[in-house]
Amino acid sequence: MEELRKKNDDKFSSDEEEEEPEVEIVEEDLKRKKKRFKCFLVFHGDRKARKLPHSVRVSLPRDGSWDTPRALREAFGKRYAEVRGCALDPFYLVDSRGIPLDDEDSLKLYVSNLGTLHVVLGRVQKPPPNKVVQFGYTQAPHLPFRVVRLDAGWLHVVVVLETGACAAWGSNEFGQLGTGDDRKTSNPVLCEIDGVASVACGSYFSCALTKAGDLYSWGRYQASNSPTRVADTWVNGSKGGIKGEVITMVACGESHTVAATARGALFSWGYNEQWQLGWGEREQDRQGQQKPRKVLNLSNVISLSAGGQHTCAITADNLLYGWGSNAEGQIGQVVRQSVGEPKVMPLDDGVAKVVCGRHATLAISQGRAYLWGSLTGSSSSAASSSSEDQKGEEGQAPEFGKLSSGVTKMLAGAQKQLVATGVEDARLGEAHGLILAQQLKGWGYNAYGQAVGKSEPDFVDEPATISTVLDYAAPIDMSAAGGTTTLLLPPKEE
Repeated sequence: MEELRKKNDDKFSSDEEEEEPEVEIVEEDLKRKKKRFKCFLVFHGDRKARKLPHSVRVSLPRDGSWDTPRALREAFGKRYAEVRGCALDPFYLVDSRGIPLDDEDSLKLYVSNLGTLHVVLGRVQKPPPNKVVQFGYTQAPHLPFRVVRLDAGWLHVVVVLETGACAAWGSNEFGQLGTGDDRKTSNPVLCEIDGVASVACGSYFSCALTKAGDLYSWGRYQASNSPTRVADTWVNGSKGGIKGEVITMVACGESHTVAATARGALFSWGYNEQWQLGWGEREQDRQGQQKPRKVLNLSNVISLSAGGQHTCAITADNLLYGWGSNAEGQIGQVVRQSVGEPKVMPLDDGVAKVVCGRHATLAISQGRAYLWGSLTGSSSSAASSSSEDQKGEEGQAPEFGKLSSGVTKMLAGAQKQLVATGVEDARLGEAHGLILAQQLKGWGYNAYGQAVGKSEPDFVDEPATISTVLDYAAPIDMSAAGGTTTLLLPPKEE
């Protein structure tokens, strides 16, 4: 985001620091400087006129006269009217989490020195117009901000706020929450990044794509293959091969990542034991690496998804390609062996969307949802592994990969199987799936209620209507990532 600065009457100051006179205050016989409190206001209005900076820095008077959000908001409105010749009304201020500022509160409750506030057009809405619905092993905490996108890993969740900030909660042993530490939390915490448009989560890592096309990642599988708990890695800012590219899409698998660029090229990095990176089948490449490289023989990518150890992409000519593991037939090849380069998957009618699970692929073509591979976990697995065993000791969440001992009636193998018609959207997790076809339906492993909203039966073989209190048919965003939970983002309340 390009930040411009505007000077205005010594309050809206330039980006260069001005030398300020020292004010001596005697307090406990010590002399110290009293500096102005500064913050940034980011304007989310119409930027076409370009008569007002997208971002301005505000230096608050030392006398404390701007100590409330009301004073700051009125000053911004006055300056806008002077520059544009018309009033900016209505508008309100929110903090980096999207929480509206109360006019009579102390300003410093919402922003620290050199922090950022956002100017949002419209009237403040209380309570927030949407919330994250989560069911399964864990439930979503109370979120006092407006969420616009979301995704989940094995046991962690990352959401994008309306302001472009990110919040996260859940497990954090590899730094996947992006907080700079490894402490898990059930309450939302802010990630150390802003300006975000979308997020994608792997099992133990997270990626954020900014509005400017920059890609950041944190958690496991970072550079040098070691956990990164301190902030993030700027993938297309520092990594050779992809440096300088504008990223438009990103997808995360169990231990690998793929990203498409504005030029239609596809890059991948991470683990490569089943050739899921699409670099060919040279033994020296099997270990994979964290340095992004181009996927072979594929261009004009318009959609992509990553599974456990396989990857799928749709090109501009509506062809579906898959590569990587084919142990369950998830990339549609008859021979059950891994494939190192993109291969066309058999789908005659073209494809509009593809989503990958751990051992499965689902594609939507003309409203019909087709499945390859298998959603693992079914009542038939009881002979080899009980539901209680899969749940883990004392009802704890199972370890990643422990839901894969059984099969389901939705086991298609290399031959695609029709799952449903009239499908608008879909998601796959490790062992359960979601489809939106007028109603929201789920199927697969359900011991925690993650498939249909209630914990009985343990396995749902066919898509069934989700039993929740939801009063809508089409969520804005949803995720079945991870094996034990489902997340939904309802539309904004009017």
